[in-house]
Amino acid sequence: MILKKERPWFAYCPENGFAFFATRAEAEDCAEDFIEGWKDTNDEWGEEVEGVFFGRLDSIATAVDKQKRPDELDEEGCDGEGVYWHPDFDFMCNYKLIPIDDQDVINRITKLRAKMEKLEKDALRYKKISCIINAGYDSWFYNDLLNMINNEERNIDEWIDEWDIMFKNSGDNV
Repeated sequence: MILKKERPWFAYCPENGFAFFATRAEAEDCAEDFIEGWKDTNDEWGEEVEGVFFGRLDSIATAVDKQKRPDELDEEGCDGEGVYWHPDFDFMCNYKLIPIDDQDVINRITKLRAKMEKLEKDALRYKKISCIINAGYDSWFYNDLLNMINNEERNIDEWIDEWDIMFKNSGDNV
């Protein structure tokens, strides 16, 4: 069973290994069952019964300093800083023990960063559309925009790029 922050309680038995649980009661019950499993048919205890225990995890090894594989590598597979990227690696990172209670904070920050990146990209797209609309181009432009939005026949980013190039070529700033 894979360790997860949602299951911080565990029971251990030398014969069965680790089992992870969401609650203390589940882990304790499992440990009690492990103990009973060490009693033989003559009601004698096996020596390894003293190796049974349960508890709560404090920290989990967590990926930190994660870097995505750069789009451009030299012929030797190195990035601009001379770091070699194995062909099978999509990212590189370090690992650090992070207290379980901090995992929620880390997950929230990661999700917020992704939302911020999307919002920034969307804001730029809408700014460009607004500039294009405010430039006052003819009805062909508006029809093109409405058809694209209503029918989704074209990718809006490609459409913005086309108009952006047209404006740059015409001397307007978008």
